[in-house]
Amino acid sequence: PTSEDGWNMVGNPYPSSIDWDSPYWTKTNIGSTIYIYKEDGAYATYPAGGPGTNGGTKDIASSQGFWVKATGFNPALSMTEGVKSSTDVSFLKTTGPIPHMKLSVTNNGYQDEAIVRFYPGASDSLDDFDGYKLMNSNTQIPNISTVVNNADLVINSMSDSTDEFSIPIKALFEDTGTYTIQITKSGLVIPSNSILVLEDLLTGNITDLTVDSTCTFTVSSLSNSPRFMLHLQKGFTLSSEDVK
Repeated sequence: PTSEDGWNMVGNPYPSSIDWDSPYWTKTNIGSTIYIYKEDGAYATYPAGGPGTNGGTKDIASSQGFWVKATGFNPALSMTEGVKSSTDVSFLKTTGPIPHMKLSVTNNGYQDEAIVRFYPGASDSLDDFDGYKLMNSNTQIPNISTVVNNADLVINSMSDSTDEFSIPIKALFEDTGTYTIQITKSGLVIPSNSILVLEDLLTGNITDLTVDSTCTFTVSSLSNSPRFMLHLQKGFTLSSEDVK
C-alpha cells in the first residue's frame, strides 16, 4: 500500500553510539526524523535538531535498528566514522534546545507524545523537517498526533517566524473513558497580549494554555477525526528560556 512507500530500516554498524545530528551524514531525499520501535509497542522518534518523543534522542545505540522515510526519487543515506558519538548511551535520554510544545496523553500507565517545534528553515506545510506518526502496535498505548495536509505527524516542524496558526490534533484511544492531554512548553515566551488555546471541537470547551497545561475530556464514542484544535494568535516570540 502507498502508506508503506518510502520506509526503510537502517542499522548502526558501529560498536559505539552514532549521532543523528552529526554533519558526517549524507541525507538525500530523506526525512529528518528517525523512528525506533520500542519493546512496549510504541515508537521513539527524533528529528534532526530535536527534541524527540517517547524518549527519542540524537544518539543511536550500537547495533540499534531504526526507520527513516524516503521523501523523493533516488534517496540516499550514508555515513562516515565522524558520526560516532563519544557518549556511550542507551538511545533513551532527554535532549533538545529547539523551542517547542510537547503534547502527551496517558492510558493504563502508557504514554504517547507528539511535538510542535519552531525550527529554522521549516515551513508551516508538510516538508522534510516533519516526522510522520506511526501508530502504536500495542492497543493499550494511546496515540496522539497533529494533522498537516491530511498527514498525521508526530513531529510538526513550523517556521520559527510563525506568529499565528490553527493545528488539528488527534487523540485516539482503544476504549471510551476520561483522558487528559498535557502540554509542556520549552523555549517559548508567550506575551500577555497573545492567545494560545486548545479548543475541544466536540464540546466547544476552550483551555487557555497560557494559564493551564492540561485538558481533561471524555471519550464516549470512538472516532479517527481530530478532536482538538491548537490555536495561536500573534504576539509570539521565541527565547531560550523554558516556560512550563
